[in-house]
Amino acid sequence: MLLSILIAVYQAEEWLPRCLDSIFGQDISDVEVIVVDDGSKDRSLEIALKYKEKYPELRVFSKNNEGVAATRNVLLQYAKGEYLWFVDADDYICPDSLILIKEYLRKHKIIDFLTLRFSRDKLILPYSDHLFQGNGVNYLLQREPNGYLWAKIIKRQVIEDHNIRFNSKLFSQEDWLFLLEIYPHVNELHETNILAYQYCTDNEHSVMRENTKENNLQHVKSSILVLTLFKNFIAQYREQKIFKPFSRILNTSAAGLLYCILPLQWNKEDVNQVISQLQSAGIYPIGDTGKWKYNLFLKIANHKFLFNLLVLLKKL
Repeated sequence: MLLSILIAVYQAEEWLPRCLDSIFGQDISDVEVIVVDDGSKDRSLEIALKYKEKYPELRVFSKNNEGVAATRNVLLQYAKGEYLWFVDADDYICPDSLILIKEYLRKHKIIDFLTLRFSRDKLILPYSDHLFQGNGVNYLLQREPNGYLWAKIIKRQVIEDHNIRFNSKLFSQEDWLFLLEIYPHVNELHETNILAYQYCTDNEHSVMRENTKENNLQHVKSSILVLTLFKNFIAQYREQKIFKPFSRILNTSAAGLLYCILPLQWNKEDVNQVISQLQSAGIYPIGDTGKWKYNLFLKIANHKFLFNLLVLLKKL
């Protein structure tokens, strides 16, 4: 089996048919599709089982609700393909993408990691004339990797050899951390111009898009935990050349977290609590990001009084 397409499903009855149709409308020879339903209360599981009756390549499982990270770990347990592609149930894959992906993987047998182009809100990631080929360390030195799990195809052996899994304690960004833990072990990474994925924003019920204070607090709490885990993870590479890009990724992400707090109109106590947690983790004051705009912002954000003043001004 060349490729496993892995789909974590929760409350996706409105979008799952679109996702599955986009897959089974293509040549799926040498491909398995696995759906794990995370305790949905709607018709998601029923829909998946109906597709299973029609398509023998589809395997369907269900479990109690534990969140997307735990569900993806179950998907990893069931996967048999040489390569893995995580697809979100409320998105879909582009026409003819499977044949192009399979042809590329068969032609370049040594690949550990493949990046794909994608479209979001009708905006397509630009075609590139300068595609990277090399190991994961040099990729981080030369590129700014995005955290889009669905825009990557990963060799299963790399994940299994190093026992890399999604952290089920995280409310969000578990895919970002998962990918960053993989890069040091990638011997051959290829960027491609294969337009393979359509990221959709029409799921108004997605937890990731709820703009409530409770949800925002959950995201911030999870972000701080992710940053802390990542800081601890990269400590083992302190004497290696990957440490510099890893540190810049950490600092850029921490700066991004503080910047995202600005429009939330939080009170001083909430803001100071975030800063204190970052301080306790050894992340604040935030170091060099390698980007002048971020570093300029940090000239204010790295001073608690000035940052609180900036938050106050944003409320006016």
